[in-house]
Amino acid sequence: MSKWLILLLLIFSAGVNAQTAPSATPTPQPTPNQDVERQRQMMERREMDNAFGRLDAVRRSTARARPIPRAVLLNIKDIYRNATTDEKASLQPEKQDLNDLKDFLRQKDTGIVRLVDNSDCGSSAYVISADPKCLKYTMPGSGSLFSFRKGDYSIDRVADIRFRDGGFEVAGVMQHGILTGLGDIEIDKVSISTPGMKFLTDFVPSRDIVSAREAGRELQAGIDRGGFYYRQELNAVEKMTYALRAVAYQGTVLRSFNGVVYDELDFDKRLDIIVAFRVIRLHDDGSVTIAWKRLAKKSSPTLKRGDTPDGTVNDNRFVARKRPGAESDQ
Repeated sequence: MSKWLILLLLIFSAGVNAQTAPSATPTPQPTPNQDVERQRQMMERREMDNAFGRLDAVRRSTARARPIPRAVLLNIKDIYRNATTDEKASLQPEKQDLNDLKDFLRQKDTGIVRLVDNSDCGSSAYVISADPKCLKYTMPGSGSLFSFRKGDYSIDRVADIRFRDGGFEVAGVMQHGILTGLGDIEIDKVSISTPGMKFLTDFVPSRDIVSAREAGRELQAGIDRGGFYYRQELNAVEKMTYALRAVAYQGTVLRSFNGVVYDELDFDKRLDIIVAFRVIRLHDDGSVTIAWKRLAKKSSPTLKRGDTPDGTVNDNRFVARKRPGAESDQ
């Protein structure tokens, strides 16, 4: 009897415990709005992960974690090459001009170059126009662009100056250029202390993209100082001598060639220079011959990008490029 009583008590106790044990909290079903929000957050995280992944791939490629194949590297170098002897001969200054300037050209950091208005030919480093005038001059920039930093023809993105629409304009990415007309002064008489040079020598290079753009807008509008006019484009006038301050900033400009990402500035001489050049002759075919000499040269500063996207082409132009056919005021 006592055994049965004990058994009944055990069964009753187990039943009571089963009824009073707390049940697990049910998981609430997500509402439609919560589903949408969760999907949006997942998409944002995925996009952010992809963006960081692309940026990391770019950085690793730029850091040469994956060496650029030799064949591709040679093709990239060819974009930024110097003009060949034959190419220079196709756009040679007049013999009379070469003879008149022979003593000047023996001096250090001097030169003479003939530029042609091929404004529609030198814009792309990858595509060659089928226009006969573009095929005639096969040097980088199709004969219309020049780099005083390396003393040779160049493509638009790493040039210092372009001849277009009968005038000179600054060129290049990650670069400030300031032009002014000094007057009818013989090129060998120009020095860093010539009237009109002070604004150029006093110009303080920018340290970040934001201030660089602000300076670019001011220069594009033009600055009148001390009887001289400073801007980014001026008419070409025969027997006029000009001065140029070109600040080619250090930094990173990422480009892609055949799927390989590289830093374009690795293939350029990034310097801060002051140059004087004189229009020796305006030719009947619309080209111009200039004699030039470099008056000052130093290392250029590095531009900090701040919050701007790294390596995008649009962030590397401080001002809008001049439209073909637009007039230039001297």
